Amino acid sequence: MNKRPLIVISNDDGVHAKGIRTLIDIAKKHGEIIAVAPDTEQSGKSHAMTVADPMKLKLVSEEPGVRFFSCNGTPVDCSKMAMKAIAERTPDLVISGINHGTNVGTNVFYSGTVGIAIDAAIEGIPSIGFSLCSYTADADFSETEEYIDCILGKVLENISSFPKGLCLTVNFPYKPEGGIKGMKVCSLSQGKWYEVYEKRMRPGVNIPYYWITGFYEEKDIKPNSEMKVLADGYVSIVPLKIDITFDEHKKMLGSLLGVDVL
Repeated sequence: MNKRPLIVISNDDGVHAKGIRTLIDIAKKHGEIIAVAPDTEQSGKSHAMTVADPMKLKLVSEEPGVRFFSCNGTPVDCSKMAMKAIAERTPDLVISGINHGTNVGTNVFYSGTVGIAIDAAIEGIPSIGFSLCSYTADADFSETEEYIDCILGKVLENISSFPKGLCLTVNFPYKPEGGIKGMKVCSLSQGKWYEVYEKRMRPGVNIPYYWITGFYEEKDIKPNSEMKVLADGYVSIVPLKIDITFDEHKKMLGSLLGVDVL
């Protein structure tokens, strides 16, 4: 008898986030679920791993086909614990999210949501990071459900042809006029996050502390970029790869340094 696909789920918003519970409810129709989420909010942790402290798992809930745990580690710690400490076989698919907030442009290098997906790709496991363009804790994820359901179904149906080292980052517009219009495969945006470190003073103590704020900006939005796709009311799907070698400039660098180019 064939086993149902094994799907690992994690996030960076924490075990109590609405997004991961929505993702579990959608994904359990497609396979067996092992979900492990950080016990605290862990946004911006990228590929960080815990190496100097012990990690602990706590069972949050269990139902037929779904086991949900919390972990005191980072987002990547959580997905690794699911894959290597809990799962009795190699997962067929790793998914993360649904993140509360967009993950576009250079955000993919900082995001714990995308970090989970990239780490799974390093392990040779197909993976997808899902994000919603709303930072509200009680955001409405209902419009994402049919699209996530479709993406999971198509990927699992074609899992054998999913290239090694590939992962997907998927962003959903939040309540666009007329609702979500469909999905488009597009390119990573070229904007970046501009950080601002707000200086504050503790009352009665002359010691400053800083709180990070900022904004994402893309000055020249290309027609094929995810920001344009999202602005037009579509779901953006961007394929990412592990190998980020800048091949176009290898010859230039070899000439500059006077060394062989391979």
